Amino acid sequence: VLVARFRSSRLTTVLDPAQHFSRFLFYASISMVTLVCGTGAIASALARRIALRGGSLLLAGRSEQALQALSTELGGTPYRVVDFGQAESVGAALGELPSDLKGLAYAVGSITLKRLQATKPADYMQSYALNVIGASEALKASVPALKANGGSAVFFSSVAAQRGFTSHAVVATLAVS
Repeated sequence: VLVARFRSSRLTTVLDPAQHFSRFLFYASISMVTLVCGTGAIASALARRIALRGGSLLLAGRSEQALQALSTELGGTPYRVVDFGQAESVGAALGELPSDLKGLAYAVGSITLKRLQATKPADYMQSYALNVIGASEALKASVPALKANGGSAVFFSSVAAQRGFTSHAVVATLAVS
């Protein structure tokens, strides 16, 4: 987990992500809006936790069916369909974000399970576009509101990006870059 925090219109990286993540969840459950990107297990659990604590959410992800199901489960939470793997369109797809946006949680990702010998250059490009450039574009779209509200951004990654696992050649290279 990488946590970024905005203070006095400056971006700072937090060295103790566990402590700041708890703070992120606390503030996400007050009155400001939190943009949760993704519909997988981590993003969905985070959205449920924030909603359970009374927080306001805006969901974003590429699967309208998954977004609609999560939205319905959370009482009609608004959502936007965004393919974070198509970096050029992320900002436009997110559209105008709420002015009271206080948090961004980027839990979008995919993992290509292949041995090094089976990988193709397109595997690396696709993974990089989704996990790095897509995250950067989501942050870029969120920065004005995050700065104005002293907000935070949390970026989730796989433990495979930090440790060597069999058939994880593509995601392991993201840690190097």
